Amino acid sequence: MLFQTAALGGGITGKNGPAVAVSLPPIDSLVQGVMDGVGVPTLLMASGGSPHAQSLRPSQVRAIANADLVFWVGPAMETFLDRPMATLPPARIVTLMDSPEIHLLPSRTSNAHGVKAVAPEFDHDHDHGAYDPHIWLSPENARAVVAVAARRLSAIDPKHSAIYHKNAAALDLRLNALQQDIQAAVRPLRGRAFVVQHDAYHYFEAAFGLQSTAYISTLPERRPSARHIADVIALIKEKKAACLFSEPQFDPAQARAIAQETGVRLAQLDPIGATIKPGKSFYFELMERLKHDFVSCLGRR
Repeated sequence: MLFQTAALGGGITGKNGPAVAVSLPPIDSLVQGVMDGVGVPTLLMASGGSPHAQSLRPSQVRAIANADLVFWVGPAMETFLDRPMATLPPARIVTLMDSPEIHLLPSRTSNAHGVKAVAPEFDHDHDHGAYDPHIWLSPENARAVVAVAARRLSAIDPKHSAIYHKNAAALDLRLNALQQDIQAAVRPLRGRAFVVQHDAYHYFEAAFGLQSTAYISTLPERRPSARHIADVIALIKEKKAACLFSEPQFDPAQARAIAQETGVRLAQLDPIGATIKPGKSFYFELMERLKHDFVSCLGRR
C-alpha cells in the first residue's frame, strides 16, 4: 500500500512520497507544511463544512482507503469519518487526541462554565467526550502536531526523513513566533468578559489568558433551551460582557436577538476557518484572524 500516487486517489502530487489524507483544514495545513517538497496530502473536509456534518465524495473515500497515513483529531470531532476510519488498520491512523505530545483540556460543562441551571442537552461532555477536541487552537498543540507528523512520516518514509524534520523545525520557529505575537496582542484583553456562540475556544483562551463567560450552544445542529438563553442573557448583564461572538456555521438570528436585548456588541469568530483557502498558510491565517477578531471587539471601549 505504501507510496500510492495521486492517480490512484492516494492524495499526493509527488511520485515517491507516501499517500496521506488529513481530516480538517487546520491539521492539513500543518501536515502539508511538514510534507513540503515531498507531496501534498488530500484534505477530507471541504472549505466551509462542519466536522459534525460532512459527506465524503467517492474520491475522498478512495483516498482514505489508499492512504499510507490518515491524520485526524479523533472520533469526538470528525464524526463524518467514523465509518471509513473503522475499516483501516490502526498502523495507518494518526489519532491526534491519542498522541502523548498533545496537551488535552477537559470539556467544560455548562455549570462549570458559569451558566447555571442549564438544560441537560447542553452538558458538553455528552457532545465531545471528556476532552475538548478543538486542539489546534493552541499553538503549543500545533507544534506538537508538526512533531507527530514528522515522526510518523519519517517512520514510513525514511528516505525523506531529513526533509520532514527540516520542515518541522522551520514550522516550529514560525509557530513560536505566532504564539508570541498573539500573546502580546491579546494581553491587554485579559479580564474582559465575553460570550461565545459555540464553546470552541478553550485552548485559545488557556494559551493566551482569556476566559469566556458563557456559551450559547455546543453544536450548530442543536438549539439551546429557552432557560439556557435566559441564563446567558442574565450573565451578559451581570458580568457586563463586552462582546458576543457568533460563528459563520451557526444561524446568527439567536445571537442577534440576544445582542439586541442586552446591548452587547456582536462580532464573529471562526475556529475552523470556513472562508480561508486551504493550504500551507491556512493555520497561520486562521490564528491571525482570531487574534484580529478578539482585539477588534474586546479592545474597544
